[in-house]
Amino acid sequence: MKGYEETDTDKTCRGTVKHPSTVTVEEKWDQSYCDKTSDLYIDLFNKMQNLFTEAANERELSEEFRHLDDMDVSPTDNPGACYSRNGERKSLVPLSLTPRDRAKRNVAAVQVVNREADSSLDKLMVETEMVMRRTDNYDSSISSAMEDAVKYVIVNTTYDDELNLTVNEDSITVGEVQNETCVESQCKNTAECYLKEDEALGIMTARCRCLKQYEDIFPFSSPGEVCVEPCTSKYCSNAGTCLRNSTFLFRYCSCNDWRVGETCGVDMVGVLLGGGITIGILTIALLTILITAVAARRRRRRNEVSLERDIATPATVTPQIRGIHRLPSDSQVRIEHEPSSLPRVPPPRPLPPRLPLPERDSPEQSVRSEPLPVHRDPRSDVWFISQNIPRPRLSL
Repeated sequence: MKGYEETDTDKTCRGTVKHPSTVTVEEKWDQSYCDKTSDLYIDLFNKMQNLFTEAANERELSEEFRHLDDMDVSPTDNPGACYSRNGERKSLVPLSLTPRDRAKRNVAAVQVVNREADSSLDKLMVETEMVMRRTDNYDSSISSAMEDAVKYVIVNTTYDDELNLTVNEDSITVGEVQNETCVESQCKNTAECYLKEDEALGIMTARCRCLKQYEDIFPFSSPGEVCVEPCTSKYCSNAGTCLRNSTFLFRYCSCNDWRVGETCGVDMVGVLLGGGITIGILTIALLTILITAVAARRRRRRNEVSLERDIATPATVTPQIRGIHRLPSDSQVRIEHEPSSLPRVPPPRPLPPRLPLPERDSPEQSVRSEPLPVHRDPRSDVWFISQNIPRPRLSL
């Protein structure tokens, strides 16, 4: 989070502030210092970073001093050399991307600036922003302490010679912290920025705080950094307990017995009871359908067997005729004989009586079987066929 850094000793987040500093070095001015990606600018920035780090180590300010955040370089007699009239930083365009005539004019302008720099005192004004961490020992005197530390390194050590850097000790200044604005503060979408007065420094600092609908997990160490949805009693229904994961900080519900779901909204007793009732009803319906089908099949089979028995005659066994059903007896049903167009066939002549056989010598007499009488049942088709009578039709 912007405005906070972790300490090296106890690994806790502490707030950071920026102190402006100014140093004058003896170097030749070059237009490349206006380009922060040039090798000349990066080399000078690294030298200044090492100088301030060595000064913080000499005076035991390493826990407070962190790094240099930004640097502007300009000649001492022209502080706005890298800025245009409207205050914007000039962008250097490579000569290969400029027209030929314009490139020649740029080269001539650079040569003129370099000649003017050679004729001057070859002094550059280096303005930096020094990031300091607010530890327990941090107070309003940290600016003067850091300024004295840099001067001590320049005067009493040869570290500047090792860096091949010539610094004027009288030009070293470290300013106080400036008032902050919410434009510079970067708060997350779940937080808002506000200005708070720092009583120790006497300035207004920009801070972040969580919105009203969110809960701040670390309100003291890093306010406004971790804003999550609150874990209230209304989140978990049906007497569930709202808990929060210690690693990912998401909320969840610890449900009571027979309660499941994200917010304990599903009652497993009702689910099991309703499921059991549904299964029981379906089972009864299936058994009813099965029993009805079996009873209908048995009844149909019983009627077929009864019809076959009615068709068969007691005297002779004839093939069973399928498809002939006996109608129920009804007083309104009468039998009508359909007049036949065919000539009536006369009944067959009676056969002559059979002569008795001669007696045999054996005492046993032959036994003649009498023909079985024909079963004359008006309801039987066999009798109508044997009598050569047209089968009557039934009409209502």
